[in-house]
Amino acid sequence: MPAETSSSTATLPPQAGRPVRPSRNALVLRAVLVVLAAALSAVGATAWVTAPLGLAALAVTAEWAARLRRRGPLDTVLVATAGAVSALALIGLVLNYLPGGLTRLSWSIAIGIVCLVVLALVARRPLPPASPLRRVVVSVPRATWLWAGLTAVLVLGAVLLSVRSVQTVNVPPTEFSATSVADGRATLLINAGTPQDGLSVVVTTDGRAVTAATGLSAGPDQSTELTVDVAPGARSVVTLVRADGTVDRTLVIDTRTPTTSLTSGSGS
Repeated sequence: MPAETSSSTATLPPQAGRPVRPSRNALVLRAVLVVLAAALSAVGATAWVTAPLGLAALAVTAEWAARLRRRGPLDTVLVATAGAVSALALIGLVLNYLPGGLTRLSWSIAIGIVCLVVLALVARRPLPPASPLRRVVVSVPRATWLWAGLTAVLVLGAVLLSVRSVQTVNVPPTEFSATSVADGRATLLINAGTPQDGLSVVVTTDGRAVTAATGLSAGPDQSTELTVDVAPGARSVVTLVRADGTVDRTLVIDTRTPTTSLTSGSGS
């Protein structure tokens, strides 16, 4: 009888490909993303647009630079994250000591230039090919998922708070001024950075308060002008009161001297 023979097929691990230069299309797309993010940030576009674009531009730039180490996907993610944070801190430190200072315009231009320079350097060097992905089953305790979810919520809350803070800083404050004072009459002007309704003006002279006007409105595109009576030869305190009863602004009109003295201040 002929001898039985058996054959087996060995599965060889995939061989790593040779490094290749980045494609021109990929380079152009990343450069366009960087320029777009920097331009929108420089002109003061809303943070809901500039923040995602800026993070995406930093991510694609740092990822390309970190891949040059050729040490695997995990190393690329860690090095790209640490490198991007370090670069941002260094850029801010350098701009702080330059004559122009650290402003939105200088910050946007500097980060855009650095990203474009990094992309240009990476384009001159071959990138390692993407490593083949293999399915790995990892057992993660429930407590880890709980802490990961809590961390994600905290990070999201911090981002939303930062965006809200930036928007609040850019809102002009309420302005309350006297444009003219003569013959016992004062002309007042109210400007507000945000819409304000239900405003009241109270004039206090020698401890006696008189409500001069109620139900006033003001906003970014709406200035309110009114005329109130002030006692001649006396010191009058004119307050702008919000709808909830809090004092927004205070204006002191002193007519005891030949030259009328005006003093303004913020409410408590």
